[in-house]
Amino acid sequence: MEKELNIIVCGLGGQGVVMAARILGEAAFSEGYRVLTTDVPPVTQRFECLHSFVRVGDVYSETFPEGEADLLLGLDAVQALKIGAVFASETGTVLLNERIIDIKPYPSPKPPPFEEIIKEFSRIGVAEIKHCNASDISSRETGGIASANMVMLGLACATGKIPVGKQCFLDTIRKLSPRQFVESNCVAFEAGLNALAS
Repeated sequence: MEKELNIIVCGLGGQGVVMAARILGEAAFSEGYRVLTTDVPPVTQRFECLHSFVRVGDVYSETFPEGEADLLLGLDAVQALKIGAVFASETGTVLLNERIIDIKPYPSPKPPPFEEIIKEFSRIGVAEIKHCNASDISSRETGGIASANMVMLGLACATGKIPVGKQCFLDTIRKLSPRQFVESNCVAFEAGLNALAS
């Protein structure tokens, strides 16, 4: 890792954005790194746009300037494009959940197709874009979509961009997950590790 790693987790309220960011930060802290995080906005309602900053390393502010996200995790691809258009780095990596939640009202009659979102990220110059249907993977592996955020964490771990090992992630998931979701969250994380290979 360089001196610092700038991460954004984004999506909609209710998708587990804050939980995913908290696990990322806590896991990196457990590995001995300085970590600063903040959520924007700090409180949301279900289906409101939300993003969390996670900064790891030699950092002294919870947020970072536009265009400096080394890694962006998009639990909802539409919201990821909104945030990524501002914060994604041309040398960074964008990870997207292929499932788009069709909430009303969108600014346009309906959300853009996923393929158009990929094209737009490429147009703005993002170097690396990876994606999987985290919602479907979570549903298949755990019986519901509640752990899609853990699938995305597994995908993030698999990129090697985050200086945190698999076991540290799993330990942190067990520590921070509500008791009834510990097992399903761990299963979903493991599935995310292999999502690109499947």
